[in-house]
Amino acid sequence: IGRTVIALRVVAVVTTLGAASMVLASFSEDRALRVDARDPAAAAVLHRRATRLAPFESAYERASGFAFEQAAVAGADRPSTKQAIADAIDAYERALDAQPNNVGYLVDLARVHLLRAQRIDPRGYEESAHWWEAALARDQFDWELHELYALTLNEWANRSGDIDIRRRAATEFATVVEFHPAHSPGWLNLARTQIALGEFDAARLSIAAARWNPTAND
Repeated sequence: IGRTVIALRVVAVVTTLGAASMVLASFSEDRALRVDARDPAAAAVLHRRATRLAPFESAYERASGFAFEQAAVAGADRPSTKQAIADAIDAYERALDAQPNNVGYLVDLARVHLLRAQRIDPRGYEESAHWWEAALARDQFDWELHELYALTLNEWANRSGDIDIRRRAATEFATVVEFHPAHSPGWLNLARTQIALGEFDAARLSIAAARWNPTAND
């Protein structure tokens, strides 16, 4: 009986400590959300504190990653931007480890690697493309995901001059308008990519489709 009582007391203490950690994590997260817009770097620290207090809360990891990403966008110099991006990637990967099939977390990784490519290292384009493909493998009929992937590929092609990457972008833009024919920006992006590939007749048809569409701002 004595051992049972001790065991129950240990469980009660652990439960109480766990609840207290969750409360403190929630408090840190609330504070982080209040300072997000004013000071991304300070918000990132508070988000990270919340994740340490509640390590199984993947949403806190994601919020931490987003705060670091915002700090990177606002970064005044290359070293601080590089470190903020690395911290964001680390947080997003931990969130994904907790929920491996979460498409939103895959999108986060695709986006932050695109930022890495733009600000730090062009090799980030390949990583970004990898994560877009992983997201699409789980949600292949989401036209917006296809569009974001296509825009990444097109930017990568602009940077590298690689015609095969440009063709991949064209394929993705074609998928966008296949899934959402009323999306004029998709037709225009497809036309621009076709022009870059020298496919002028196809580009004229895409431009005509965009002009025909009455919802040009969709």
